[in-house]
Amino acid sequence: MEGSRYSAAQSSQTKRRNCMSEYKGTAVRARRGFSLVELLVVIGIMGVLAAVSIPVYRTFFGAGQTEANATELTSVQAAMDTMMAANQVADVAGQAVPASDFSAEPTGAGTEPLSPTYLRTNPTRCTYTWDTTGKMSQGTCP
Repeated sequence: MEGSRYSAAQSSQTKRRNCMSEYKGTAVRARRGFSLVELLVVIGIMGVLAAVSIPVYRTFFGAGQTEANATELTSVQAAMDTMMAANQVADVAGQAVPASDFSAEPTGAGTEPLSPTYLRTNPTRCTYTWDTTGKMSQGTCP
C-alpha cells in the first residue's frame, strides 16, 4: 500500500511539473518583471535617440529666436517710420544708448512716443539705437 501511495504522490508531482512546464515562461516571467539587460537596452536606445534629437531641436529653437528678433526690428522700424510720417518729422534726436522702452522715446521737435500709438509691444525684447534720420539698429537680444 505504501508503495502505491508513493507512486501516486510521485505521479501527481510529475503531472504538476509537466503542467507548469507548459506555462513556465509566462507565469514566472510575469512575477519577475524586466531583466537588467532589457532595462539597459531600453536606456541605451533612449540615450541614442536623445543624442540625435537634442541638437536638431536646438537648431529649430535658435532659428526661431533669430527670426523673432528680425521681425521685432522690422516692427520697431515701421513704428518709427509711421510716427515720423504722421507727424511730418524729417529727423529725430539720435539715441546712442540702447533702449527697449518706447513710452517716452524718441524725442525731438514734433515727435511723440512710439508706444502705445505706433508700437503695441512695450518694452521690446531687444534693445535699439537710432540715428537722426530714424534708422533703427538692433542691440542686444535674448
